[in-house]
Amino acid sequence: MIETWSSIDEVMKMYGNKTVNGAQIPFNFQFISAGNDNQINTDLPAGGFTKIIKKWMDNMPSGKTANWVMGNHDKRRVGSRYGENRIDLMNMLQMFLPGVSVTYMGEELGMVDLEISYDDSVDPAACNASPDNYKQFTRDPARTPFQWSSADNAGFSNNSATWLPINPNYKTVNVETEQAASKSHLNVYKQMSQLRQTKTLQYGGLQYGNVGDNILAVKRSLPNEKTYILLANVLDKAQKANVVDVIKASGSYKTKIANIISTRKAGDVVALDNFDLNGYEAIIVESD
Repeated sequence: MIETWSSIDEVMKMYGNKTVNGAQIPFNFQFISAGNDNQINTDLPAGGFTKIIKKWMDNMPSGKTANWVMGNHDKRRVGSRYGENRIDLMNMLQMFLPGVSVTYMGEELGMVDLEISYDDSVDPAACNASPDNYKQFTRDPARTPFQWSSADNAGFSNNSATWLPINPNYKTVNVETEQAASKSHLNVYKQMSQLRQTKTLQYGGLQYGNVGDNILAVKRSLPNEKTYILLANVLDKAQKANVVDVIKASGSYKTKIANIISTRKAGDVVALDNFDLNGYEAIIVESD
């Protein structure tokens, strides 16, 4: 696995060619770089998601392994870039697409950026700037300590203070609390990790598309195995949809995983030609 921040054409060269071996996995930063200068994508429509997926899958050399990186230590956290209501949606998509899923620490909990003052800054890029413009250079907001529990310093350190301040939301956004909750970002993440053990997600084919600006649909299928479909409303308005044509699948499927926004339960039936998704609702359904 290598890191390269370049155009898609240059990144694909890192896989190597017929005579020179390259990397097995050159980082795919398309979900990080696809935005404006501030990397804020809270209003990215479903077609934008489709475009990002297509850009990588269409350019990747035959026989190579895809990978998906939603966040890292240099950019705003996923929940701060794509919106807190999309946290599960982004984790579900990343772990549902074929290939390697790369998670930056804390994204499984739904950690978000903490604005860091100039005096508390430790990132050299910010410290070498001035109090008036350091925010455009700092990477500290996404680098705050991992939130283990609601104990002092989020259970991260016994010291009186930490390298960077801890996000005050650690009282509720932490491993201990989310493990105990019936619905949490961490538990959705764990369900996705379990689903990735299926042959369908390990070896299955990919079909995807969008219906209007709201609905993203991704299908993973493999002969003689269950078919799984991710259905996500990426915007805030409830939407009725028919995804039969965009993913070449029909019939009724059963809900397998739902994000914390969804009111659906495991086993709830979803008809692919006529279903409703609330704003930011994301579910994964499975065939019988």
